[in-house]
Amino acid sequence: MTTRELRRYSMRPEMFDEFLEWYLAGVPAIRGRFGFTVEWVVVDREHLQIDWLVSHPGTEAEFRAAERAFESSEEWTSYLARIRPSLTELRASFVDVISP
Repeated sequence: MTTRELRRYSMRPEMFDEFLEWYLAGVPAIRGRFGFTVEWVVVDREHLQIDWLVSHPGTEAEFRAAERAFESSEEWTSYLARIRPSLTELRASFVDVISP
């Protein structure tokens, strides 16, 4: 079993490129060290959004436990401190992936 979460970020326009560069340079790798896989990232410059799908093996409860460990880690908190506030909205929900 794999649990997936769709994350949608809306940005301040003046921060979009800086945030995207910061995200790509570290977020997938750091999450990977906690068992997560960033499956894809979609950049919508017209609407100043970044959508991405992250997965973790196991149940939703196991995903949440890994997320808590990730978010409280020194590695993540140090990396997070490197970016100025950029988001105007963050939406996250657990999803199922269905192939046509």
